[in-house]
Amino acid sequence: MDIVGHQFTWERGRDTNEWMEVRLDRALVNLEWLNLFPMAKLYNLEGTSSDHSPILLVPQVITQFKAQFRFKFENAWMMEPMCEILVQDGWYSDSGASIFQKLKCCSKKLAIWGREVTGNFSGRIKSCKVAMQQYRGAWQVVAVAVINSTSQDDKATHLCFWDIEMVNFQFVLSSQI
Repeated sequence: MDIVGHQFTWERGRDTNEWMEVRLDRALVNLEWLNLFPMAKLYNLEGTSSDHSPILLVPQVITQFKAQFRFKFENAWMMEPMCEILVQDGWYSDSGASIFQKLKCCSKKLAIWGREVTGNFSGRIKSCKVAMQQYRGAWQVVAVAVINSTSQDDKATHLCFWDIEMVNFQFVLSSQI
């Protein structure tokens, strides 16, 4: 294996005309081992009082794992009649199944159906939050302009009106989601 750091692992005669450095120390690996640890590194650890430098072989294991399916139930599904049908179908499809197996069957059926019915919930929520952020300050700007253009007696009436309008605006926005 190639070595990381100073290439020589042994020296003799430092500070003389006969100073010599050689790579004596090595790590021996075969192809099968390299296939198991393709990211392995061999380090030369300098700085000892010996004439040999210690070497360190670090295998650096690469963990390969299959992404596990993580089911998330969406409360909005409770409003859909098909949700109950899918749960019943998944639960009663195998009478000898354990509770864990029944839950797994239900979750798979709901996950597939949920992707078709609701699409990308998190993406839809994110876009709604962006829209709400854009509209957040708009009603206040209009309200201040109207209030500043009215008499002192009408200001309290306008403030109450704009609070009601903002509630209505939020309701309309949330019903479009």
